[in-house]
Amino acid sequence: MNRIIYVILIYIISSFIVNNAKASDTLNYKQNNNFFIDLYAGIQNSGIKKEDFVYSNFSPYLHISTGKYINHSLAIAVGYQGTYFNYIGDNYKHKYYYLDAEFIINMNRLLRLYENDKWSIQVIAGTGILKNYHMKKINWGLTTALLQELVLNKNYSLKLKAGGIIGWSIYQHDKDILPNISIGLSRKF
Repeated sequence: MNRIIYVILIYIISSFIVNNAKASDTLNYKQNNNFFIDLYAGIQNSGIKKEDFVYSNFSPYLHISTGKYINHSLAIAVGYQGTYFNYIGDNYKHKYYYLDAEFIINMNRLLRLYENDKWSIQVIAGTGILKNYHMKKINWGLTTALLQELVLNKNYSLKLKAGGIIGWSIYQHDKDILPNISIGLSRKF
């Protein structure tokens, strides 16, 4: 619980820092909101096989990220994901953190699918490091996600994200995945 409070405090402090950084930014394009902070909450589990989808294998999911729009179709972000996952093979809470860098591609803009800026479909791809406290090791991982964004106003939007962390030996000794689904709030500066 203390970690969640800590992450929320980082979110609030980061929003003030990014807001001040935007004031000194000289590289503006049509959209003045170049910087953003996202906060997601949802559920995750370990694995994607049918037997992995049992109640005891689900755990809370938290993701906070901050980034910058490079243009209307592309943004870059860095983020934190955590705080623990359950594994069907034991009864432990596998505490972890995942720090990553992501590319976010707005498919509506890229493919000119829809001219209304109220909603968009985005693809997220990135890489990062995962620290698994239970196994006492650090792994490289890949970040993937599909995201639906609904713009509420100039500064805020709601996001629904389905994604995961893909890696080697995260909780087993072969390829592993931590899929998640979450809802988020985005603040643009």
